[in-house]
Amino acid sequence: MINKNHTSEFQKLILQNLGEKYTLDKTEESSKYVFGFWKHIDYEPDDDRAALIGPGPVVFIKILKNTRC
Repeated sequence: MINKNHTSEFQKLILQNLGEKYTLDKTEESSKYVFGFWKHIDYEPDDDRAALIGPGPVVFIKILKNTRC
């Protein structure tokens, strides 16, 4: 189960790196990582205006206890 601190950290990193128009959409957890996927606030993922080339999901590395974007 994902910790609420991770979701707030994910949202903070998304805001810093992608801007105000993106937000945390969903999270997925594996044994080593927690992934935080972002989405555009106004547009659906299949809309070209929501596309962002570059950063992938936000990742929390459990062993290192470190979050990366």
